[in-house]
Amino acid sequence: MSALSELDKSQTCYMLAFWEAMEASWNPIRSQRVAYLARQRAQASAPKKLLYHLVRCLDHLQKASTSAQVLAPLLFSSHAETTRVSEFVQSFRASMDGAATAAEQSVGSGIHIGQSCVAWACIHEGCSLLFPAAPPKASLVVHSTYTLTPLGLQHLASLTAVLSKSLAVWNTHGVNVFGEMSFLPSTLMWARSMLHLFQWVLLTAGQQTESPQAVHLPHGLHGYGTANGASRPRDGPTAVFSGLLLAQHVGAFRGELLVGCLPATVTLARLLLAEGCCDVLHRELSKTRVVVRGGMPVCAAGSREQCEVDVKHVVCGSKAAKQVAREHREGLLQSVVVTGNPLSLSSVRSPADVADSESLWEAVELWRRLEQEEERADAVQVW
Repeated sequence: MSALSELDKSQTCYMLAFWEAMEASWNPIRSQRVAYLARQRAQASAPKKLLYHLVRCLDHLQKASTSAQVLAPLLFSSHAETTRVSEFVQSFRASMDGAATAAEQSVGSGIHIGQSCVAWACIHEGCSLLFPAAPPKASLVVHSTYTLTPLGLQHLASLTAVLSKSLAVWNTHGVNVFGEMSFLPSTLMWARSMLHLFQWVLLTAGQQTESPQAVHLPHGLHGYGTANGASRPRDGPTAVFSGLLLAQHVGAFRGELLVGCLPATVTLARLLLAEGCCDVLHRELSKTRVVVRGGMPVCAAGSREQCEVDVKHVVCGSKAAKQVAREHREGLLQSVVVTGNPLSLSSVRSPADVADSESLWEAVELWRRLEQEEERADAVQVW
């Protein structure tokens, strides 16, 4: 932060707001990295008009995060329907709506990053509902396979509505601009995949009647030939896998490893493991056979199309699926650079070794758990 101290307060606020937004595009809003920047920004002067809406978006997300932390232990209780709890649910929804509105208003100033912040916050919260007991650690003490409570479904429906609103703006103003430019397309494809998953869960649980939105864009992403057409995958996990694999591919080609490739790979691994998720999702995953790459995509330099592809057909939850999940995670992490050096998986011991990134630390922990599980299975087989 020494360099920032040499700037005037207005410039400092400008830089901190963008920095905070970038961090919030790949780390939880309440993470150490984002919270630190939020505190620094609060000490700077009021933002100029150009950044006013982006700062409001970030402030709304911080407020929503506070409500979410209070709600977290209550979302899995069937006896949590009280007036006080309803107030927190409404407060969360109001804050998220405010964030989405502010992010949309910032687009008028040519600033699109608020959309990715809102999307990340919605998806992070939604995954805490769908995968609360997933490895490497559970966010709450719940059964390995559980039923979403009425309050949990209400919460999921609220954040899904906000996510849908935010992505609608992103689709309109941030895709194929001037025919070919898109804002963080790998993040967008990951977010569209997660929106489809959330809507599919709500539909299956009887909380909505409309079919989930298609994962792929109606007109595709320029250069990737991904228009949604007659070959649309079956709704549910199958369609989600299709979108996540595209997010991986686009992220690997464009160098969007942290903002698009990382979350897509984490979600891909979670679905392949089929562990610690709600019963609606677990039932479908346990009988779902998917087509996935054997590992992270390796693209020829300068080409979107020529990639080394090792395709595998696996059933979610199987040994083969877990092996693919580990290989995807390992391939991604080996491509990450931390503080100027390639990430060494064998030397990572704490979040400090991954620059205090919660997202990277989660990825490392999950990779380590998968590796240990595979070693135990091999040892048993030898015995």
